[in-house]
Formats: sequence, structure tokens, C-alpha cells
Amino acid sequence: MLLRTRPDGSRFAVTQQTEIRTEIAGDMAVRTLLPIAALVPCLLLMTAFVIARSFRPMLRLAGDLDARRVDDVVRCRRRARRASCSRSLARSTGCWGGCAS
Repeated sequence: MLLRTRPDGSRFAVTQQTEIRTEIAGDMAVRTLLPIAALVPCLLLMTAFVIARSFRPMLRLAGDLDARRVDDVVRCRRRARRASCSRSLARSTGCWGGCAS
């Protein structure tokens, strides 16, 4: 209910039925939530697509490793360990050689 006083001192009132206000509020809520409800599945699909693309190289690597024989993988580990030790040794002797001169 809206009650106003006019400049001449007289008053007037305006009323509205509760059912009409409730219907308007419901329509507004539906119009607000409908776009959000439509976007949620789209965002889920887009997220799944991006995650699948980002994991593609790892899946390829896993498939390559599965295709190898066990002794190939062990040999690669030994070779990597030797290379790592060689680099570490080269760094340490480089430091000692540079510090001594």
C-alpha cells in the first residue's frame, strides 16, 4: 500500500494485490536464473575440454612408457642417473678449479 499526501493536504492510497506482486517476483526470478542455468552446462563442458587437452601430452607419454619393455626403462634410468652425476661432478670440480686459481 502506498499512501501520499498532495500539496493541497488531501491524501490518496494505492494498493496492489499480493498475488500479483508474488507473480511478478516469480517471473523476475525465473528470468534471472534461466541464463545462469543455461551457462552452467556450457562451462562444465568447456572445463572438461580444456582439462582433457592439457592432459593429452601426459597420456601420450604414459602410453609410450607402457609400450616400452621394463629393461628399456631401467636402462634409461641408469643413463639419466649417470648423466646427472656427471653434471654434478663437473659443476663441483669447476667450482674447485675456479676457487683454487
